[in-house]
Amino acid sequence: MEVEEAISWNAAWAGVLIPLLVAISLSGCGGEPTPIMVPASGTVTLDGKPLDAGTIRFIPAPPFQGRAAYGTIEDGKFSIPGDRGLVSGNHRVEIESAVSWGFEVDDEEAYTKRSKEGWTPPPGAIPPKYNRQSTLTRLVDPGAPQVFKFELKSTDETKAP
Repeated sequence: MEVEEAISWNAAWAGVLIPLLVAISLSGCGGEPTPIMVPASGTVTLDGKPLDAGTIRFIPAPPFQGRAAYGTIEDGKFSIPGDRGLVSGNHRVEIESAVSWGFEVDDEEAYTKRSKEGWTPPPGAIPPKYNRQSTLTRLVDPGAPQVFKFELKSTDETKAP
């Protein structure tokens, strides 16, 4: 009788353990692949001079997905290490200086109002077209070095004289 009880007990446990082990082994399958993070570096100039201090952000542009990567700009140079790096694909790039405008850099209403009053951005300030309203883009290819050069202008040179 003891042998029959042992077999019955083992069969009961096998009925529980086998499905559990199968579920555990399959739970790691079919998930999203971990994106490759790519280090990046480069330079940022404003009116031909290295930007003293600021922040640069690389935001994946649709249809690409992933988290944004950012770095600090010092003396016109930035470096983003691989552990905080960029994912492959197109990115919208936002650059902000450490200069205070007296209002949020993406506050279009305040910018327009102050401009109509004759206000001009402080020296070293980066216009909104390079930050929250940025049209700057860069393609990140994980098979190549990611070294970028950004040459920004503080005024819109497309305006008529």
